[in-house]
Amino acid sequence: MALRSPAAVSAIADAEADDMRRESTSMTTNWLPSNATSAELDKAVEAEARRRPEVVWLMALKGVGPVTGLAFVLTLGPVDRFARSRQVVSYLGLNPREDSSGDHQYLGHITKQGNTMMRWLLVEAGQTAARLDPELGRVYKRLKARRGANVAKVAIARRLAVRMYWILRQAPQAAPAGSHVK
Repeated sequence: MALRSPAAVSAIADAEADDMRRESTSMTTNWLPSNATSAELDKAVEAEARRRPEVVWLMALKGVGPVTGLAFVLTLGPVDRFARSRQVVSYLGLNPREDSSGDHQYLGHITKQGNTMMRWLLVEAGQTAARLDPELGRVYKRLKARRGANVAKVAIARRLAVRMYWILRQAPQAAPAGSHVK
């Protein structure tokens, strides 16, 4: 194996980054119509959300709209692959890092594994839910006083993700399209 100078490594990394940027740009331009407005995209997302019954069930929660509900369903995929809500929270990166040794257990910042956009949407939806849902509002205010606003927002997002998971988990499973099973 030949060793490369730092300048050569940097040049290779820059070339790979440029390739990825070009590929990402071409994917975006092929996927979105060039003249699509924000209102048209919002209508398309809302239509897709209304078409999926599991997203409609999620939208019944305060703070969850078509974008958050659709993103949650598409991010998780089949909900049966998660045996418990802890796995969903871990998949989304909303669980704390842990550094344990002997009898000492330290829980740190969230792991931030998983989809960054989904985590952001859950935090935004959690803030709205905390304003509209009295139970979440009480929890948010208590945590905010004890641990600060940012920790409280993420904790509410975690609770909202768990609620959304259980709604999907307990919902009647629809038969696959084209199936004769009822």
